[in-house]
Amino acid sequence: MDQSKRTVTPMTDDVSVSDDVVQYPENHLLAIFETGHAVAAATKALTANGFLASELSVACGQDAADNLAAATGRSGITGLVIRIAKGLGLTNEEAEVKDHFTQALREGKLVLSAHVQNDERKALARRIVVEMGAGSVIYLGRFTIEVLER
Repeated sequence: MDQSKRTVTPMTDDVSVSDDVVQYPENHLLAIFETGHAVAAATKALTANGFLASELSVACGQDAADNLAAATGRSGITGLVIRIAKGLGLTNEEAEVKDHFTQALREGKLVLSAHVQNDERKALARRIVVEMGAGSVIYLGRFTIEVLER
């Protein structure tokens, strides 16, 4: 079974696998967890605090790492420019963040993604994932990347 991206239904721990193309997760908080138990607790806490299951997803495994490593997350000319820059050895913050999360997946860690519509929801999601044991936590906005926890 491809374990590249899983959607977790927190109340039942049901997991469904998605083969979606990796896209830049604009307006998303991403958090790295060491264990499935910790990420399940975080998804349960997030849904208990008003997040919809459809706003949450969990990525894990080598397939997810390979998909993330292969994709720029951007389409069109932006994707082409990013691929050319990476080929020339040029890096940017977006590429460094992607590499960090790819490495975490390769190490067997799990990445929780939560769609957050505003600063209040971002702060709530951050508080919850940190309380549940998340390591690195970042927020990806339209034009910004915020490191919320290291």
